[in-house]
Amino acid sequence: MFRNDGGVLAVDMNLLDDGGNLLYSVTRTNAADDIATTVGGNRYGWFTYNNIANLAIDNTALAATGAQVPEPGSLALIALGMVALGASARRRRSQAAA
Repeated sequence: MFRNDGGVLAVDMNLLDDGGNLLYSVTRTNAADDIATTVGGNRYGWFTYNNIANLAIDNTALAATGAQVPEPGSLALIALGMVALGASARRRRSQAAA
């Protein structure tokens, strides 16, 4: 989870079990990651030292969560306009040929 921590980028890295229960959590932040001047780019992280009792990590998977973004209505309108222009040009050509 990336979040704004008073203008600085903070990353919460959570380790969950199959049932979604939190096993371990760590927050990484760097004062040089100023949200006001740094936009976009790639972010990555890892758990460098895992001293968690009775934890064996196996069969890991990345599960990205987030809402799907619907298609903007303007894109559909542009497509409809292009179809109408094509039909109009075709009609003009057929009338000119007749």
